[in-house]
Parts: sequence; C-alpha cells; structure tokens
Amino acid sequence: MGKKKDEYEQCLEDLKAITVKALSETDIGCFIELLFKREVLIQYIVKRNIQFRESDVVLFLELEHNVLKRLEEEKKRIIEDLAYLGESKKAINKYSPKFPFPPLPAFYDKKG
Repeated sequence: MGKKKDEYEQCLEDLKAITVKALSETDIGCFIELLFKREVLIQYIVKRNIQFRESDVVLFLELEHNVLKRLEEEKKRIIEDLAYLGESKKAINKYSPKFPFPPLPAFYDKKG
C-alpha cells in the first residue's frame, strides 16, 4: 500500500505542478508544450488506473476549468488575428501599383 500511495502522491504533485506552470506561462507555445507533457502524465494515470480522492478531484476540476478558459481565450485571439490578416490581404489585393505615379500619357505630349 505504501508504494501505491507514493505513486499516487507523486502523480498528484506532478500533475498539479505541470498544470499550474502551464497556466502561469505567458508564451502560447510553452503553454501548449506543457499541456502535451501533462497529457503524457494523464495517460500514465489512466493506464495505471490511479484513483484520485474526492478532495483532489475538486482541485483538479478547478484547474481543468482554468485550462479550458485559457484555451478558449487563445482560440478567440487566434481567430481575431486571422480576421486581421484576412482584412490586410484584402487591402493588399485592392492596392493599385499606379497610385504613386500619374498615368503614362501625362509624361509625353503626343502633339510634339
């Protein structure tokens, strides 16, 4: 039973540490990388059939809610960035290369 409890406590501490570190990360790339590391730990917990205590479930439910909230915020930011890039592309496509120069006939007088 001692080994099982040590494994339980270690998984609990590791999962909590990775989740808290991911939530505190400002760089989206590091945030996602930590979530992938966390996924490996979660798969280990599922594979070993480690059961969490009810008090721990409440803590991790709150952490999961915070992770989902952060992912929603990042999704919203990415969609806004894509919309901005789409508008920029439309503006570039509407740009006329003639704008800085007058039309060619203004430089030449055909009458001589």
